[in-house]
Amino acid sequence: LRQTPGVDAAREEPESLQALYHKALVGEADSRPTGREITEIAGSLAALIPTESSWVGARRPHMLCSTPTGRLMGLDLFDRGANPSPLAIAIGATGSGKSVFIACIINSVLATLREARVRAVDFGESFGPHVDVLGGRHLRFNINDPRTINTWDFEGLERGEMPDEIQIALVVLELMLLARVKEDDSIAEDILTNLVTEVYRNEAPRNGPGRPKHEPTLSHLLALLESYPFENQLVRDRAATLALALEKYRGHQWIDAPTHPDFTAESSYDVYELDSLDNFPQDIREALAGRVASRVVRSIGQLKEDGTRTPTLLAFEEVWKIRDKYPRILDVIKRGARQGRKENVVTLLATQAYEDFEALYDVTKTAGVKTIGKQIGDYPRLVSDAGMSKNAAAAISAIRNVAGEYAQYVWVSGSGNDQIVEMIQMDLSPAELWTFTTNPNERNARARVSAISPEWSMAEVIEWLAAVYPRGLAAAGIVEMDETLLNPPSLIEN
Repeated sequence: LRQTPGVDAAREEPESLQALYHKALVGEADSRPTGREITEIAGSLAALIPTESSWVGARRPHMLCSTPTGRLMGLDLFDRGANPSPLAIAIGATGSGKSVFIACIINSVLATLREARVRAVDFGESFGPHVDVLGGRHLRFNINDPRTINTWDFEGLERGEMPDEIQIALVVLELMLLARVKEDDSIAEDILTNLVTEVYRNEAPRNGPGRPKHEPTLSHLLALLESYPFENQLVRDRAATLALALEKYRGHQWIDAPTHPDFTAESSYDVYELDSLDNFPQDIREALAGRVASRVVRSIGQLKEDGTRTPTLLAFEEVWKIRDKYPRILDVIKRGARQGRKENVVTLLATQAYEDFEALYDVTKTAGVKTIGKQIGDYPRLVSDAGMSKNAAAAISAIRNVAGEYAQYVWVSGSGNDQIVEMIQMDLSPAELWTFTTNPNERNARARVSAISPEWSMAEVIEWLAAVYPRGLAAAGIVEMDETLLNPPSLIEN
């Protein structure tokens, strides 16, 4: 009988290891006391045998990684037996490899899960090269090209279905934002909730098989606000102020319009770039950011003949930026992130520190998977919410990364007695490194190759860099590539 080392084995003194972690039953018994004895009464010696062992990994993984000792391990975010929660979080300080880890997860989901979909919200083009290589859609907003997302639109509307409570709440959330209503204004919220529901009752049945899609818009709500027979004078007055505040958006090309076909086309991989909203007026910028978040959190896979849905991964990168620039998105995430269990959806939130989730603590503390990279400062709330042991928490401070070689993380899955804690390590292939890298020098090199060889696709750019610098620039200790390897000297001189 053999047993592999447990998660805490490396934390024991050598003398204790000999007593605690046997190599075989026969010949290992020693009658001398060690001071670690536990009084036990049992009818079989089996009750006295240590049972702690290292985790073997998921049974049907979509992603492979390794441990620091070189053992391969499989991970599966969609395993509802091991991870009952549809939410996962990833935390890592700047330069910890967090964005690369998220990209690896996305890549593995698309590569191994049949008909999988990925919807991501990004800042700063982190996933740009990956989207280009895989032929996905990098969706941006241009203030001079009005192609919008309609917050009233949802999956099933084209079939004439009525929205659920979450969809109605998301529409109300945007209306309160546009009307500059405080979050604790219960009268305004009740009025808008009732009227939004009424608009859907009037407009959703106009859809159905063989009919052109009809979407409710803000104009339908404004018409109802003006004509609805409110009985209470106080309510009538409040409804009038709401109508006045929302009237300026009637017919607005970004707010009061159906979803543009660019956002409805079928795609396995979509990335919404929030940096593209920087040039918009603040109210429009915040509304569009909320619409992106709403569309992402409401994304589900295709319904199959057996009644199940294809897997969907929703990824929100740089939550700390979302918190600072678009705090209303956190409300959208909070309302929609719990839907995934029945719909085969996993929502992955990534940020630099656990404190960035402060507005989402009631959601994130129930996350089924927590991936923790190198941290700066203390992280007591994380340890508490994750229910981590002292040894598991100490493993975070033991993380060691080598630029261009590997990045390490502590993987926490499940909770309570069923919790699994392992140190994992990501080792990238040359092509993965050059696709996912966030190192500024390597990103500059990638952009430089594209500029020098504009006829090359992004896949060809990465292929060349991977062949010439298989471990990247950082691992080689250089900051610039040798452009003479790409072009003849005469061309460089000219």
